[in-house]
Amino acid sequence: MVRGSEELCTSPHVGGSVDITAYISRQRTLSQTSNGGSPGSPMSPASPDSPLDYDMYSPPPSPFGWRGRMRHDSDSGTITKEEERAAFLANQIHRPSCVDIEVQLREILNQQRKTGGSILGVVHCEMAKYHHLGRFCDREDDRDLESAMFHLTQAANCGVLEAIVAMAHIYLQMPNDVLPDVKVEPSQDNTNDGVEYMEMAAEAGDRASMIQLARAYDSGLNLGTNRERSWTEALHWYESAVTMAAEDESGEYNATMDNPNHQLIARQAEMFRDGGYNMIKDPQRAGELYNEAAEEAMAAMKGRLANKYYMLAEECYGEMDEEEDVEGEE
Repeated sequence: MVRGSEELCTSPHVGGSVDITAYISRQRTLSQTSNGGSPGSPMSPASPDSPLDYDMYSPPPSPFGWRGRMRHDSDSGTITKEEERAAFLANQIHRPSCVDIEVQLREILNQQRKTGGSILGVVHCEMAKYHHLGRFCDREDDRDLESAMFHLTQAANCGVLEAIVAMAHIYLQMPNDVLPDVKVEPSQDNTNDGVEYMEMAAEAGDRASMIQLARAYDSGLNLGTNRERSWTEALHWYESAVTMAAEDESGEYNATMDNPNHQLIARQAEMFRDGGYNMIKDPQRAGELYNEAAEEAMAAMKGRLANKYYMLAEECYGEMDEEEDVEGEE
């Protein structure tokens, strides 16, 4: 701001205006020096008698306290770079990027969650997808599907639910969304591995895996040689799928459009009505389940199917009365 012969600069800081006359004089002197003046002139930047007070460049003290740079121990000359780096690394928590050590740590921690929480597993899962998409080769025919399968296996070992489900589908000759072009030879060993992965996914809360495992125990198909057909196990997984009301361990919730609850409950009722495969025949429980299936069917706008379930429930109650009459005659 110019006022008469005075040149003042209004400062935004607390402290008012600053006289910049000396600053302008110094700039003119520096310009003359650069055009042929002597570097040792009184107005040279190196001159200790410069009329410019360098404090004018510094902001005035803040009313809220000092805001300067904090000084740390590393700023002093008593510590070397090696010692500073050693002190920094000592405060870091390192997690190994080895799948075997990752699995051992999960077992030591005895986590209730069977899946999730492994960044290394997520990285392996993404690497498997990249290999399958051919991101590391020039042509699609040069894709390294063996590497894709390797990374998917490591991701499953680290507890990635998406990889576990994909491994189960691959070994059980079922379509999958992660590596759809990867196939394995059908064998009993591969079926056993597939059922093992399917059970892991079911325990993690994947509803589709629960239903697939329940049907395997129900029918005895795709069950492998390490497990036997058991309706009690099938009933357990059917009930788990029906009563599932929360997300799985990956934070997702499977819809029930493909396998509605009324169908699963009706199948439980059939097993109780017929009995067998380690399950005791119970017509009363079968009638109760048929009534539950009818209510679920009504909620799904399936009126005819609900009436069918109600009729089956009455038949089960009738069988229960017949058994009581036979026992009374004996």
